[in-house]
Amino acid sequence: MATVFVSGGSGFIGKVFVREAIAHGHEVLQLARSPKSQAIARDLGATPVEGDLLVPGPWQARATECEHVVH
Repeated sequence: MATVFVSGGSGFIGKVFVREAIAHGHEVLQLARSPKSQAIARDLGATPVEGDLLVPGPWQARATECEHVVH
């Protein structure tokens, strides 16, 4: 299956998407700005990637490694 990078994965709709993607066999890397968001990502079964869409950083390289990006 595919690797998916998700921003907004700790939000209402994002959580549903992450759960479904994982249930369908995809590996999910989830952008997380805070420790709380990182915990949500882990609870959902995703791999948290520390970062913020508004701040360039190492998270960008992780996103380019994925086959799909969902925002």
